[in-house]
Amino acid sequence: MSRRFGAVAVLAVFSLVPFLGNGGVAVAGSAAWVPTHTQAFSLAHATNLGKLTSSTPLHISVALALRNQLQLQAYIRAVNSAGSSMYGQTLTPSQFKAQYGPTNAQVSSVESYLRSKGFSQVSATSNNIYVSGWATPALADAAFNTKIDAFKQQGQGVVYANVTPAMVPAMYRNVLIAVLGLTNAARMRFPSTPKTTPLAGVPNVPNSFWAPGFQKAYGASGTAPASKTAIAIMAEGNLNQVVKDLRSYEGDSNNDTCVTVKKKTTCTKLPQVPVTVEHVGISSPDTSGMVEWDMDTQTSTGLAGAVKHLYLYDATSLTDSDVALEFNRFVSQDLAKAGSASFGECEY
Repeated sequence: MSRRFGAVAVLAVFSLVPFLGNGGVAVAGSAAWVPTHTQAFSLAHATNLGKLTSSTPLHISVALALRNQLQLQAYIRAVNSAGSSMYGQTLTPSQFKAQYGPTNAQVSSVESYLRSKGFSQVSATSNNIYVSGWATPALADAAFNTKIDAFKQQGQGVVYANVTPAMVPAMYRNVLIAVLGLTNAARMRFPSTPKTTPLAGVPNVPNSFWAPGFQKAYGASGTAPASKTAIAIMAEGNLNQVVKDLRSYEGDSNNDTCVTVKKKTTCTKLPQVPVTVEHVGISSPDTSGMVEWDMDTQTSTGLAGAVKHLYLYDATSLTDSDVALEFNRFVSQDLAKAGSASFGECEY
Protein backbone atom coordinates (compact mmCIF):
# COMPACT_ATOMS: atom_id res chain seq x y z
CA MET A 1 0.00 0.00 0.00
CA SER A 2 1.27 3.44 -0.87
CA ARG A 3 2.07 5.73 2.04
CA ARG A 4 1.41 9.45 1.54
CA PHE A 5 3.05 12.20 3.53
CA GLY A 6 3.76 15.90 3.52
CA ALA A 7 7.15 17.58 3.28
CA VAL A 8 6.95 19.57 6.50
CA ALA A 9 9.75 21.85 7.54
CA VAL A 10 10.88 19.56 10.33
CA LEU A 11 13.55 17.56 8.54
CA ALA A 12 13.98 15.09 11.38
CA VAL A 13 10.65 13.47 10.55
CA PHE A 14 12.18 11.80 7.52
CA SER A 15 15.70 11.19 8.82
CA LEU A 16 14.96 7.52 9.64
CA VAL A 17 17.01 7.80 12.82
CA PRO A 18 16.13 9.32 16.20
CA PHE A 19 17.23 12.93 16.46
CA LEU A 20 17.86 12.81 20.19
CA GLY A 21 21.45 12.76 21.35
CA ASN A 22 22.74 9.32 22.26
CA GLY A 23 23.33 10.18 25.91
CA GLY A 24 25.47 7.07 26.02
CA VAL A 25 28.05 6.09 28.56
CA ALA A 26 31.41 4.58 27.85
CA VAL A 27 31.58 0.82 27.95
CA ALA A 28 33.73 -0.63 30.71
CA GLY A 29 37.22 -1.29 29.42
CA SER A 30 36.70 1.02 26.41
CA ALA A 31 36.60 4.49 27.92
CA ALA A 32 37.32 6.08 24.52
CA TRP A 33 34.08 4.82 22.97
CA VAL A 34 30.38 5.63 23.50
CA PRO A 35 27.42 3.83 21.90
CA THR A 36 25.18 5.16 19.16
CA HIS A 37 21.59 4.16 18.40
CA THR A 38 22.88 1.61 15.87
CA GLN A 39 22.66 -1.69 17.68
CA ALA A 40 24.01 -5.13 16.80
CA PHE A 41 22.03 -6.73 13.98
CA SER A 42 20.58 -10.18 14.62
CA LEU A 43 19.65 -12.43 11.69
CA ALA A 44 17.26 -15.34 12.06
CA HIS A 45 17.54 -18.40 9.81
CA ALA A 46 20.99 -17.35 8.61
CA THR A 47 24.42 -18.96 8.61
CA ASN A 48 27.34 -16.81 9.72
CA LEU A 49 30.07 -17.00 7.07
CA GLY A 50 32.61 -15.07 9.11
CA LYS A 51 34.22 -11.71 8.53
CA LEU A 52 32.99 -9.77 5.49
CA THR A 53 35.55 -9.80 2.69
CA SER A 54 37.70 -6.71 2.32
CA SER A 55 36.69 -6.32 -1.34
CA THR A 56 33.11 -5.33 -0.40
CA PRO A 57 32.71 -1.54 -0.71
CA LEU A 58 30.54 0.06 1.96
CA HIS A 59 28.74 3.38 1.64
CA ILE A 60 28.43 4.63 5.20
CA SER A 61 26.31 7.54 6.41
CA VAL A 62 26.56 8.84 9.95
CA ALA A 63 23.65 10.84 11.36
CA LEU A 64 24.29 13.95 13.42
CA ALA A 65 22.01 15.08 16.26
CA LEU A 66 19.83 18.14 15.85
CA ARG A 67 20.38 21.18 18.08
CA ASN A 68 17.94 23.00 20.37
CA GLN A 69 15.74 19.94 20.63
CA LEU A 70 13.45 21.18 23.41
CA GLN A 71 12.67 24.30 21.41
CA LEU A 72 12.13 22.17 18.30
CA GLN A 73 9.67 19.91 20.08
CA ALA A 74 7.76 22.96 21.35
CA TYR A 75 7.72 24.39 17.84
CA ILE A 76 6.33 21.16 16.39
CA ARG A 77 3.54 21.14 18.96
CA ALA A 78 2.70 24.80 18.32
CA VAL A 79 2.50 24.61 14.52
CA ASN A 80 0.27 21.53 14.75
CA SER A 81 -2.08 22.85 17.46
CA ALA A 82 -5.25 24.58 16.28
CA GLY A 83 -5.67 27.83 18.18
CA SER A 84 -1.94 28.42 18.52
CA SER A 85 -0.67 31.70 17.08
CA MET A 86 1.93 29.62 15.22
CA TYR A 87 -0.56 27.09 13.82
CA GLY A 88 0.24 26.17 10.23
CA GLN A 89 3.56 28.01 10.10
CA THR A 90 6.52 26.41 8.35
CA LEU A 91 10.27 26.84 8.16
CA THR A 92 12.31 26.86 5.01
CA PRO A 93 15.15 24.31 4.83
CA SER A 94 17.67 27.12 5.40
CA GLN A 95 15.78 28.41 8.45
CA PHE A 96 15.57 24.89 9.88
CA LYS A 97 19.28 24.34 9.33
CA ALA A 98 20.18 27.64 10.99
CA GLN A 99 18.03 27.03 14.08
CA TYR A 100 18.16 23.27 14.57
CA GLY A 101 20.64 21.65 12.20
CA PRO A 102 24.11 20.43 13.17
CA THR A 103 26.70 23.20 12.92
CA ASN A 104 29.25 23.51 10.15
CA ALA A 105 31.97 23.01 12.76
CA GLN A 106 30.44 19.70 13.84
CA VAL A 107 30.21 18.57 10.22
CA SER A 108 33.83 19.51 9.54
CA SER A 109 34.96 17.59 12.59
CA VAL A 110 33.06 14.47 11.54
CA GLU A 111 34.38 14.71 7.98
CA SER A 112 37.93 14.97 9.32
CA TYR A 113 37.37 11.95 11.55
CA LEU A 114 36.14 9.77 8.67
CA ARG A 115 39.01 10.84 6.44
CA SER A 116 41.48 10.09 9.22
CA LYS A 117 40.05 6.56 9.32
CA GLY A 118 40.64 6.04 5.62
CA PHE A 119 37.18 6.88 4.25
CA SER A 120 37.06 8.30 0.73
CA GLN A 121 34.62 10.65 -1.07
CA VAL A 122 33.49 12.10 2.26
CA SER A 123 30.73 14.69 1.98
CA ALA A 124 27.80 16.12 3.94
CA THR A 125 24.18 16.64 2.93
CA SER A 126 23.05 20.22 2.40
CA ASN A 127 21.24 20.33 5.76
CA ASN A 128 24.26 18.90 7.69
CA ILE A 129 22.25 15.93 9.00
CA TYR A 130 24.30 13.21 7.29
CA VAL A 131 27.98 12.82 6.51
CA SER A 132 28.74 9.99 4.09
CA GLY A 133 31.76 8.24 2.67
CA TRP A 134 33.10 4.99 1.24
CA ALA A 135 35.13 2.46 3.19
CA THR A 136 36.19 -1.17 3.31
CA PRO A 137 34.68 -3.39 6.03
CA ALA A 138 37.96 -3.27 7.96
CA LEU A 139 37.99 0.53 7.92
CA ALA A 140 34.35 0.68 9.03
CA ASP A 141 35.04 -1.81 11.83
CA ALA A 142 37.89 0.33 13.11
CA ALA A 143 36.05 3.65 12.77
CA PHE A 144 33.02 2.47 14.74
CA ASN A 145 34.52 -0.19 17.01
CA THR A 146 32.23 -2.82 15.50
CA LYS A 147 32.42 -6.11 13.59
CA ILE A 148 30.77 -6.78 10.23
CA ASP A 149 30.14 -10.40 9.22
CA ALA A 150 28.73 -12.03 6.11
CA PHE A 151 25.67 -14.29 6.31
CA LYS A 152 23.94 -16.78 4.08
CA GLN A 153 20.31 -15.88 4.61
CA GLN A 154 17.35 -17.86 3.39
CA GLY A 155 15.73 -16.16 0.42
CA GLN A 156 18.31 -13.36 0.17
CA GLY A 157 21.59 -15.04 -0.64
CA VAL A 158 24.68 -13.56 1.00
CA VAL A 159 24.15 -10.39 3.06
CA TYR A 160 26.21 -8.60 5.68
CA ALA A 161 25.48 -7.07 9.06
CA ASN A 162 27.24 -5.57 12.06
CA VAL A 163 27.15 -8.17 14.83
CA THR A 164 28.21 -5.70 17.53
CA PRO A 165 26.88 -2.17 18.19
CA ALA A 166 28.33 0.81 16.34
CA MET A 167 30.28 3.13 18.63
CA VAL A 168 32.02 6.48 18.24
CA PRO A 169 34.83 8.24 20.11
CA ALA A 170 33.68 9.90 23.31
CA MET A 171 34.31 13.38 21.86
CA TYR A 172 31.30 12.75 19.58
CA ARG A 173 28.93 11.93 22.44
CA ASN A 174 25.59 13.58 21.61
CA VAL A 175 26.88 14.53 18.15
CA LEU A 176 27.00 11.27 16.17
CA ILE A 177 23.82 9.34 16.91
CA ALA A 178 23.60 6.56 14.29
CA VAL A 179 25.64 4.78 11.64
CA LEU A 180 23.83 3.61 8.49
CA GLY A 181 25.29 1.28 5.90
CA LEU A 182 26.80 -1.35 8.18
CA THR A 183 24.20 -3.86 6.97
CA ASN A 184 22.30 -4.57 3.77
CA ALA A 185 20.12 -7.23 5.40
CA ALA A 186 17.55 -4.60 6.40
CA ARG A 187 16.00 -3.66 3.08
CA MET A 188 12.75 -1.96 2.19
CA ARG A 189 10.40 -4.04 0.05
CA PHE A 190 7.39 -3.19 -2.05
CA PRO A 191 4.21 -5.29 -2.02
CA SER A 192 3.73 -7.80 -4.81
CA THR A 193 1.05 -6.89 -7.33
CA PRO A 194 -2.09 -8.89 -6.46
CA LYS A 195 -3.85 -11.00 -9.05
CA THR A 196 -7.42 -9.85 -9.40
CA THR A 197 -10.54 -11.54 -10.70
CA PRO A 198 -13.36 -9.39 -12.08
CA LEU A 199 -16.49 -9.45 -9.90
CA ALA A 200 -19.88 -8.05 -10.74
CA GLY A 201 -20.16 -4.48 -9.52
CA VAL A 202 -16.62 -4.39 -8.14
CA PRO A 203 -13.86 -2.36 -9.86
CA ASN A 204 -11.04 -4.57 -11.07
CA VAL A 205 -7.45 -3.45 -10.65
CA PRO A 206 -5.88 -2.37 -12.92
CA ASN A 207 -8.60 -2.27 -15.58
CA SER A 208 -11.12 -0.06 -13.79
CA PHE A 209 -8.79 1.80 -11.46
CA TRP A 210 -7.18 4.08 -13.98
CA ALA A 211 -7.46 7.90 -13.69
CA PRO A 212 -11.24 8.37 -14.11
CA GLY A 213 -11.87 5.26 -12.02
CA PHE A 214 -9.76 6.54 -9.14
CA GLN A 215 -11.36 9.96 -9.34
CA LYS A 216 -14.81 8.39 -9.12
CA ALA A 217 -13.81 6.02 -6.29
CA TYR A 218 -12.53 8.89 -4.16
CA GLY A 219 -15.32 11.31 -5.03
CA ALA A 220 -12.96 13.61 -6.87
CA SER A 221 -14.54 13.54 -10.32
CA GLY A 222 -15.64 17.17 -10.08
CA THR A 223 -12.51 18.43 -8.32
CA ALA A 224 -10.33 20.93 -10.15
CA PRO A 225 -6.94 19.56 -11.28
CA ALA A 226 -4.05 20.07 -8.86
CA SER A 227 -2.15 22.06 -11.46
CA LYS A 228 -0.39 24.25 -8.86
CA THR A 229 0.85 21.37 -6.72
CA ALA A 230 4.14 19.50 -7.07
CA ILE A 231 4.33 15.92 -5.82
CA ALA A 232 7.12 13.40 -5.26
CA ILE A 233 7.54 9.64 -5.60
CA MET A 234 10.23 7.71 -3.71
CA ALA A 235 11.68 5.04 -5.98
CA GLU A 236 14.82 3.03 -6.72
CA GLY A 237 16.72 1.68 -9.71
CA ASN A 238 16.43 2.47 -13.40
CA LEU A 239 13.33 4.64 -13.97
CA ASN A 240 13.64 5.20 -17.73
CA GLN A 241 10.78 2.85 -18.56
CA VAL A 242 8.66 4.28 -15.73
CA VAL A 243 8.73 7.72 -17.37
CA LYS A 244 7.93 6.16 -20.77
CA ASP A 245 5.03 4.25 -19.25
CA LEU A 246 3.67 7.45 -17.72
CA ARG A 247 3.71 9.13 -21.12
CA SER A 248 1.85 6.17 -22.63
CA TYR A 249 -0.69 6.33 -19.82
CA GLU A 250 -1.26 10.03 -20.39
CA GLY A 251 -1.69 9.67 -24.16
CA ASP A 252 -0.43 12.30 -26.57
CA SER A 253 -1.72 14.70 -29.20
CA ASN A 254 -2.47 11.85 -31.57
CA ASN A 255 -3.44 9.03 -29.22
CA ASP A 256 -5.82 8.84 -26.29
CA THR A 257 -5.42 6.42 -23.40
CA CYS A 258 -8.13 3.79 -23.58
CA VAL A 259 -9.38 1.12 -21.20
CA THR A 260 -11.88 -1.65 -21.85
CA VAL A 261 -14.13 -2.88 -19.06
CA LYS A 262 -16.88 -5.43 -19.73
CA LYS A 263 -16.46 -4.93 -23.49
CA LYS A 264 -16.97 -1.17 -23.13
CA THR A 265 -14.03 0.96 -24.20
CA THR A 266 -13.53 4.44 -22.76
CA CYS A 267 -10.78 6.80 -23.87
CA THR A 268 -9.34 9.94 -22.36
CA LYS A 269 -6.31 12.17 -22.68
CA LEU A 270 -4.45 13.26 -19.53
CA PRO A 271 -2.17 16.31 -19.29
CA GLN A 272 1.51 15.49 -19.78
CA VAL A 273 3.04 16.47 -16.45
CA PRO A 274 6.64 17.74 -16.18
CA VAL A 275 8.89 15.03 -14.70
CA THR A 276 12.30 15.33 -13.05
CA VAL A 277 14.32 12.35 -11.84
CA GLU A 278 16.42 13.29 -8.81
CA HIS A 279 19.22 10.73 -8.51
CA VAL A 280 20.33 10.15 -4.92
CA GLY A 281 23.53 8.14 -4.95
CA ILE A 282 25.02 6.13 -7.78
CA SER A 283 22.79 4.85 -10.59
CA SER A 284 21.40 1.33 -10.42
CA PRO A 285 20.19 -0.86 -13.33
CA ASP A 286 17.56 -2.56 -11.13
CA THR A 287 14.05 -2.60 -12.62
CA SER A 288 12.39 -5.04 -10.19
CA GLY A 289 10.20 -2.30 -8.72
CA MET A 290 9.04 -0.87 -12.05
CA VAL A 291 5.41 -2.01 -11.67
CA GLU A 292 5.20 -0.34 -8.26
CA TRP A 293 6.70 2.91 -9.50
CA ASP A 294 4.34 2.76 -12.50
CA MET A 295 1.35 2.57 -10.20
CA ASP A 296 2.62 5.39 -7.99
CA THR A 297 3.34 7.82 -10.83
CA GLN A 298 0.24 7.10 -12.89
CA THR A 299 -2.19 6.91 -9.98
CA SER A 300 -0.89 10.08 -8.31
CA THR A 301 -0.92 12.29 -11.39
CA GLY A 302 -4.04 10.68 -12.83
CA LEU A 303 -6.07 11.10 -9.65
CA ALA A 304 -4.91 14.71 -9.36
CA GLY A 305 -5.93 15.38 -12.96
CA ALA A 306 -2.72 17.33 -13.46
CA VAL A 307 0.16 18.41 -11.26
CA LYS A 308 2.62 21.27 -11.48
CA HIS A 309 5.61 18.91 -11.40
CA LEU A 310 6.38 15.28 -10.61
CA TYR A 311 9.70 14.57 -8.87
CA LEU A 312 11.01 11.01 -8.82
CA TYR A 313 13.58 10.56 -6.05
CA ASP A 314 15.71 7.67 -7.24
CA ALA A 315 17.83 5.80 -4.67
CA THR A 316 20.60 3.32 -5.43
CA SER A 317 18.89 0.59 -3.39
CA LEU A 318 16.16 0.12 -0.81
CA THR A 319 18.60 -0.36 2.07
CA ASP A 320 18.04 1.84 5.12
CA SER A 321 21.12 3.93 4.38
CA ASP A 322 20.10 4.75 0.79
CA VAL A 323 16.45 5.38 1.66
CA ALA A 324 17.46 7.73 4.49
CA LEU A 325 19.44 9.88 2.05
CA GLU A 326 16.54 9.77 -0.42
CA PHE A 327 14.03 11.09 2.11
CA ASN A 328 16.52 13.65 3.34
CA ARG A 329 16.97 14.98 -0.21
CA PHE A 330 13.19 15.20 -0.67
CA VAL A 331 12.74 17.24 2.51
CA SER A 332 15.80 19.45 2.21
CA GLN A 333 15.08 20.40 -1.41
CA ASP A 334 11.51 21.36 -0.50
CA LEU A 335 10.39 21.10 -4.14
CA ALA A 336 7.23 19.13 -3.38
CA LYS A 337 4.85 19.32 -0.43
CA ALA A 338 3.46 15.80 -0.80
CA GLY A 339 5.03 12.47 -1.64
CA SER A 340 4.49 8.75 -1.89
CA ALA A 341 6.62 5.80 -0.78
CA SER A 342 5.19 2.37 -1.58
CA PHE A 343 7.60 0.24 0.40
CA GLY A 344 8.31 -0.81 3.95
CA GLU A 345 10.11 -3.31 6.14
CA CYS A 346 9.65 -5.22 9.34
CA GLU A 347 10.13 -3.12 12.47
CA TYR A 348 12.06 -4.80 15.25
